Amino acid sequence: MSLVISAFFPFGRYDAADAADRRRPEYPPSFARLFCALREVADENELPVLDLLEALPAPQIWAPENPQAEDQRAGFVVANDIDRKSSSQFHPGRSNASKTRAGVTLTEPTVRFCWPTTEFAAVDALDRILARVHYLGRSTSVVRLDASAVVPADAPQRCFRPAVTGTISIRVPYPGYRHDLETTFAAGGSAWMVPAREQRYVYGTDAATAPATDTNRPIASNFDDMIIWRLDVRPGAVAPREVFGLTTLLRRAVHRCVWASLGHEDPYPEQLTDEHAVQAGIHPAISGHIRDGARHLTFTSLVDVGHEHAHGRPLGVAVLLPRIEDAAQRKLLRQQLFRAIGDTPGLTRLQPWRISRAIDIERVDPTQGRTPWTLQPRRWSGPSRYWATVTPYVLDRYVKRGGPREAFALSCELAGLPVPRTVAVHPAPVVTGAITLRDSDIAWGNRRRRPQYHVAAAFDQQITGPVLVGALRYMGLGLMVPLTERHWQSLLTQDAKRGQHRGVS
Repeated sequence: MSLVISAFFPFGRYDAADAADRRRPEYPPSFARLFCALREVADENELPVLDLLEALPAPQIWAPENPQAEDQRAGFVVANDIDRKSSSQFHPGRSNASKTRAGVTLTEPTVRFCWPTTEFAAVDALDRILARVHYLGRSTSVVRLDASAVVPADAPQRCFRPAVTGTISIRVPYPGYRHDLETTFAAGGSAWMVPAREQRYVYGTDAATAPATDTNRPIASNFDDMIIWRLDVRPGAVAPREVFGLTTLLRRAVHRCVWASLGHEDPYPEQLTDEHAVQAGIHPAISGHIRDGARHLTFTSLVDVGHEHAHGRPLGVAVLLPRIEDAAQRKLLRQQLFRAIGDTPGLTRLQPWRISRAIDIERVDPTQGRTPWTLQPRRWSGPSRYWATVTPYVLDRYVKRGGPREAFALSCELAGLPVPRTVAVHPAPVVTGAITLRDSDIAWGNRRRRPQYHVAAAFDQQITGPVLVGALRYMGLGLMVPLTERHWQSLLTQDAKRGQHRGVS
């Protein structure tokens, strides 16, 4: 028995933008996008079929290696989001926004998702759901879908195959993906807020690669979602050294929104104590008043790094939602958070505190328009075996032996990550645009001031971010960015004579 889902595009077009770069088309079609289309049309009594589908391993994708042609069309259209600043008399409350529509002309009109050796007990039920899907991606890419338990005789020798290491990343669902989609939707969110699992693929034959196994899948960090805002300010208005203050403004703004959304007329307390949080009914993952070792919201600034002209200035801010296993607690957290900050535009201003001026912000939808790479979740998620800090790593403990390298390894364990194989500690940034901070740039409060370093690390397995390590990681310090293997090897070459890197056992 097998399972084959066939997608026939009668017009030979597939219009959908890549999740990482909206200016480029997605190719081949992703299993995660197909799954979202199925959830949209499935009835309540058909949801168990989708639960079976999301639990399957990553499929083979039968499609030519490259499309016949790619195209991108940019233009200004009326945005869906309400804009209070809009002055349009024809579309009150609306504004024009630049949108890029990307698509491909297919070499062959049929794309298949195939599980050659997987038994699927609900093929007929799945086929009935597929019949109700009329487009995949944009509404311009009309599709006809069907399911079969028989592998076609014209199976290609070469196709997209799951691999342990590959150069192609394709989004696939995971067990619990449907639940996360529904929870986010019920809380007022959108499907793009639920990141699918990134599966590595290669294009080749069976002999070219072995299927990925559970032990070879990337290790996930403690975060499973990012809510991102861009700074609606002139370039350079917020300096790199102000990132901690900016993150503090975001944290206070979110707490104030949650406080108000729960119906409290009293002013938000300047210091949110345990007693305040419990009496207000604020989810402990939001308030931060939570038992030791448990996960809570993380606030961070997103800085421009990693390219020749990177300047390190913050382009946006983000709230990172923790990965919570308990479904009821995960649902409650999302409901409180999205009810408070709202869907777009939602939270639009950070009131002054450590920064002496208000900062206007705008919610980012990575699926719409031209989103800068810095403000895309994929920029910070990898996966990769090599990571480096873009904001300073602050020691969260002192060790008698091994110095900051050993401390960093212990910090990784505390953050839920494996122990790195190699650690390189630097007094200065190793990524172009990464920032350094003075002690006066950080609100230490009643905490003892601690040393700061920039760190690059290699792990035995790929890590899926975002990754934050060290003290004050919940306030955006110790934020790391994935590196390419070439960049890592370059760092090792530069440091070899100075003895800056060392393995950690």
